[in-house]
Amino acid sequence: MLTRLAVFVAALGLLPGLVLAQTSALGARPRVRITGPERYEIPGILQIDGARVTGNASITIEETAVRVVSPATEQPLIVLRPGQRLAGRAIDVKDRIVEFLPDGQPDALSIPLDSIGKLEMSELRIRPRILRGILVGIAAFYGVAWLFMAQCGLGCDDGLLIIGSVGGGMAAGAIAGRGGERWKTVPADWLLSRFGPPPASVPRPTVQR
Repeated sequence: MLTRLAVFVAALGLLPGLVLAQTSALGARPRVRITGPERYEIPGILQIDGARVTGNASITIEETAVRVVSPATEQPLIVLRPGQRLAGRAIDVKDRIVEFLPDGQPDALSIPLDSIGKLEMSELRIRPRILRGILVGIAAFYGVAWLFMAQCGLGCDDGLLIIGSVGGGMAAGAIAGRGGERWKTVPADWLLSRFGPPPASVPRPTVQR
């Protein structure tokens, strides 16, 4: 019985740290919104000109995007069609390919950096009111747990599972409840400053006079 109590108390103590750690991890990956270009071309493979999409047999045209295979690396790529938007988190940029995780999707997409017609970054920050919301959720969880333990005791195994589920839901809800979100348009190469190596310095040529 004492062992179960120790485990339960330890879980309660870890909850605030887990919530804040998750919030910090999300902040390390910039939240962005990508809009497809009006015109885009991979010579000999894909050409987008407004609503008109043409290409060779390797492309797959969908309602919101075009799937294509990179001719250089044979990597599957996604090119958004004009005006189509995706919001999510930029995970990495390698060889000018953005690894992008859309909201609500389990798998990341590979999007050519030069195919981004418009890039917007979220100006959302973890403001004091959001932190207060997280702390209120945690406090409510502690209160429910205390009342439950006072009435049921340590013998209710199902109750402990319920408390754990409620606590997890509160933590997730506190993180997800962002409220309003503002977007700021930035150049697509802004992602290179977040993930890419610093540009190599190019020596200036010596001018003979």
